[in-house]
Amino acid sequence: LGLRYRGRYEESLTYSRGCYPSSLSRGDLQAQSWALLGQLQNTIPLGRMEEVPALIEKLLPMLDESLEVEVIQDVRGQLADAYLRLGQRDKALELVSIAAPVMAATRPANFYLVAGYTAISQTIFTLWDEAIAMDAPNQADLQKLAEQAVKGWKAYARVFPIGQPASNMVQGQLARRIGNLAKAKTFLQTALEHANNFEMPLEANIIKGEIANLEANS
Repeated sequence: LGLRYRGRYEESLTYSRGCYPSSLSRGDLQAQSWALLGQLQNTIPLGRMEEVPALIEKLLPMLDESLEVEVIQDVRGQLADAYLRLGQRDKALELVSIAAPVMAATRPANFYLVAGYTAISQTIFTLWDEAIAMDAPNQADLQKLAEQAVKGWKAYARVFPIGQPASNMVQGQLARRIGNLAKAKTFLQTALEHANNFEMPLEANIIKGEIANLEANS
C-alpha cells in the first residue's frame, strides 16, 4: 500500500503478484482478496487495462464469501472503479449504490479501507457529473450517495489520519457540485496540504485537478 501511494506501481504490483500464490495455497480468502486488489489497483494506473477483466473475474466471487465488511467494501469499490473505466456504468452504479450506505453506517476499524473508499467516492462523483451533463433523472440519488460517501470519509479520517486528504477532497467535491464554491476551495486546499504531507502523489494530482476544475468554473 505504501509503495502504491508513493507512485511506485511496478514495485507494488510485483509484491501483490508474489503474495497471491501463497494465499491461494493456504486457502486464505482475505489474503487472496488483498493480493488481487493490489494487482488491480496498480494495473489500472499503469494503463494495462487488458489485464483488468481477468482480475475482475477472480474478484467477483469474493463478494459472496464470508469476509469482513471492510474487505467486502474494498472489493466493491475497486470493482466499481474498474467497471467504470471499462465503460460498464450500470455495473459500477449497482456496486456503489450498495457500498455508499454501508460506508456511511460503518465505524472504520482498518486503515486499508482508504483504497476502497477512494474508489467508491470517485466512482460516485464521476457518475454524478455524467448525470448532470445529461440532465439525467437520477441526479438526486447520486447526490445522496455522495453525501453518504462523505459521511464515511469523515468517520474514517477521525480514526486514521491517512484519510485526511481524501476526506477533505470529497467534502470539497460535494461542496462544488451543490454550488458552495468558497467552501469547496477551502476543503480542496486543505486536502492538497495533507496529501503533500503524507507524500501521496496520486492523491495530490487528483486534488490539483479538482482545484483546476473549480477555478475554471468559478
